[in-house]
Amino acid sequence: MGHSPSPDSISGSAQNHHYLGHAIRREYHGFVFATAGDSFAAAFERSSSAVDCAEAILEALQQVDWGTWPELKVRIGLHIGEADERDGNYFGPVVNQAARIMAVAHGDQCLLTDGVRDASGAATTDLGTHTLRDIDAPVPPEPTGDR
Repeated sequence: MGHSPSPDSISGSAQNHHYLGHAIRREYHGFVFATAGDSFAAAFERSSSAVDCAEAILEALQQVDWGTWPELKVRIGLHIGEADERDGNYFGPVVNQAARIMAVAHGDQCLLTDGVRDASGAATTDLGTHTLRDIDAPVPPEPTGDR
């Protein structure tokens, strides 16, 4: 029989994820505008800052000594565009598409769209075109680096 992680160990993993993610995000001047459970959505002034932040978060989490805590593998989705801002939150199709891109990523993977790649100059690997839930046109998400 398998054993389930204890609530304390999950809490320790989540605290580590939360601390690293937010500390690194601040370093790259990202603005968190939504949180849900253990995930958060952030906006950046520059695509290159978003890509650099995503890579730094993935690298930092790979260096964590998880000890007895369950290792967390994050999924990151990056998209570029204009959104509507109301009361410190962003809304619109660009936000929804970023969430859908994140949803198709695997743990320890950052997927981004052509627009982010082109604006940031990020080195990527083409994974082909994917149809995302509730998005009319297929998009070609590409992971940064060799992840």
